[in-house]
Amino acid sequence: MEKKTEIILASIIVTVILVGIIVYYTLFQKQQDNPLSSLEYVNAGEGWGINPPEGWTRKQYSLQDGIEGDVTFEPLNTSGNVKLGIFYQTTFENDTLNRFVEQELYFCSERERTSGSENYSLISHNERTVNNMNAYEFVEHIIFDGDWKSKTIFVENYNRIFMIQFIAKSELYFIYEPFVEDSLDTFVIVEMG
Repeated sequence: MEKKTEIILASIIVTVILVGIIVYYTLFQKQQDNPLSSLEYVNAGEGWGINPPEGWTRKQYSLQDGIEGDVTFEPLNTSGNVKLGIFYQTTFENDTLNRFVEQELYFCSERERTSGSENYSLISHNERTVNNMNAYEFVEHIIFDGDWKSKTIFVENYNRIFMIQFIAKSELYFIYEPFVEDSLDTFVIVEMG
């Protein structure tokens, strides 16, 4: 009788351990399958996430009005002179990254025409990737309430387009740009079902 009790008790313990292991690995695997699970900021509703530069905090205002799913981050003690904003672009059927690039090139030429070359210039514009996703980058110099540099990147994945904008006073731009680039390596867009 004692032997039978020991066998039953050992069987229960082994079963509990096996169930625990299965549950743990199942949950762990689900977490590994979700590329958003390891990111500091996640917008689950729009299906994207990012690790902002270390020490940067989320702000409640946006760089642009009328764009959905926006979030802005700033480093401490820069008094709004350095910002990283991410904006989900509402797209329509047949919208492509190329259409957004063409539209932005038009807006850049209009800004230069209306502001004058002394107040605005498009420094560069190039194709690039952001965390292995197709993207296009615009770098601009703007003189408006100070001397600013801006990097605007349109990123496309799963037929959705996001605009990422890094803007800083010119004297701070190159100090913070490497931190922004490191952060962009963590930007993820997931397929929405």
